[in-house]
Amino acid sequence: MKRFIKFSLFFSFLLFANSAFSQIPTIAEIKSKGLLRIALNSKDTLPFFYKDKNGELTGSEIELSREICNELGVKPKFMRTTASYNNLVNQVAND
Repeated sequence: MKRFIKFSLFFSFLLFANSAFSQIPTIAEIKSKGLLRIALNSKDTLPFFYKDKNGELTGSEIELSREICNELGVKPKFMRTTASYNNLVNQVAND
């Protein structure tokens, strides 16, 4: 049930974002490309996303993103080049 709630919240966000920003691809487009682009701030933000002692990206947002990608049957592409949260949407839209 917890997994379903997370998945539903994410899809609600995608639907809102898709109507608010026409540049954002639809779920069908994401599935056809086989890739979900996930923009993150370049600075580690514990416990949401950070590199562990082995240099691997981890955290609650990373794990949730991976679960969503598994449900969609696509691979995640984590992008950490923006220094501002204001630029995250543009980073995904212009990739």
